[in-house]
Amino acid sequence: MFLQLACEVLDAETKSKMEFMDYWGPISKKLPGGELGMNEAMRRLNKARVGFKHAGIRPDRADIEGFRSSVTEFLQENTPKLFDGKKFEEVSMVDLIQFERTRLDLKEAEELIRIKSFKDALTKIATAFVKLTDDYEEKGRKQYGRSPFFFGESFAFQSPDRFGFPGHNIDRYLENVGRTLSELQEAMKILSLGLDYREYSRFRVYTPAILRIIEGDYVVQWIERPISESESEELASEEKCRFCLDFVIESAMRLQDNP
Repeated sequence: MFLQLACEVLDAETKSKMEFMDYWGPISKKLPGGELGMNEAMRRLNKARVGFKHAGIRPDRADIEGFRSSVTEFLQENTPKLFDGKKFEEVSMVDLIQFERTRLDLKEAEELIRIKSFKDALTKIATAFVKLTDDYEEKGRKQYGRSPFFFGESFAFQSPDRFGFPGHNIDRYLENVGRTLSELQEAMKILSLGLDYREYSRFRVYTPAILRIIEGDYVVQWIERPISESESEELASEEKCRFCLDFVIESAMRLQDNP
């Protein structure tokens, strides 16, 4: 796919059926300032791929790790040559998101991940997701006169004393009812949006709760408990940030494809 895209960008001549190594010639002819790099490394990769696919020859772990490293180096070396100096590490699906507030927050989250500020990155990603669903819902409200994803007034800020019921037991009962209804409303919205609820559940485990107050601002609420420093690092890791980032990107793509 990378090589085919390179041909399209360079307007390089291709045949109706191209073998993997056939791309190097047309691309190198059109490429300003030299040939496409790492020819032999990619030839070895392709040979292993053909052997595995057609002859059942399984590469060992060392070979697979070598191929992974070679492909990464290939992309890092050749992306700037083909795409106006843009670094491979800068390529992101975030740029394709049409929801501006979500896109800007995710760009900030990517930078926070880069500098290893993982907890702040998770906060920014969680906020980006809430803004995504808010903006999508607002779009439906403008189109239909009301939100098609409205399931009753929010219970997020309801407290027992606001209802005027005295007594400890009724307070606890009302608090539990409010929490349950709030969770049901949230689940119904995610399912109605067509998002993967199992993935969303994992996303919620890793990220703080984001509450929207009346003034329109967003309040971050981490569930804090005494933990060790090592456990804190594990709770906010790069792997979890990447999963959450990918989940929001995928959700945004799905929503903007279904206006």
